[in-house]
Amino acid sequence: MTHRRQLLEKNLLYMFSIDSNLEEGREDIGFVPGGLRVNVHSTPHDSRAYSVAGEAKLLGQKPVSGTIEWGTDFVLAREDDLELLDVRFVIRADDGACIEVEVHGVLAAGPRSFVKIVSEKPKFGTEKAPVDGTLFVAPRCRSGDSRYKWLSDRQCLGFGQVTLINSVARQSRLDFWMMD
Repeated sequence: MTHRRQLLEKNLLYMFSIDSNLEEGREDIGFVPGGLRVNVHSTPHDSRAYSVAGEAKLLGQKPVSGTIEWGTDFVLAREDDLELLDVRFVIRADDGACIEVEVHGVLAAGPRSFVKIVSEKPKFGTEKAPVDGTLFVAPRCRSGDSRYKWLSDRQCLGFGQVTLINSVARQSRLDFWMMD
């Protein structure tokens, strides 16, 4: 068998962005196999999906724009300084449609982040000098509304940042891209 010498052609198409306020609450579950489990909740109706590209259509469809009605981030902080993310949220689109989003990915908060998260001192980030960790995610969107059926047919990628103050996630910013 011969091996390819070229990459498969693929494009990334910008879908929408998410700005989430994560100050609704945090549950420190504790140590579980693999690391430290923490649940982070987004503040309902204070987090938003919108298009940075404005009204530009994607695959002939209007851009996603709406409010996040509910969201929870299940985070597993590992000793290798990576945090595994299992995020679920619901977008109520401005036109009334409901879009469910499931996201898996990693947060790279930086060197010694695990020790800073689990120990008393020093905490990760301050009000005057917050720390921004990098997010790499693989979202899947689903909707029962026919206007957003096109979202269910694609795997997506997301890139963003989360702001940490006193070792607590306060805000996340993500851009979602569709593979075509």
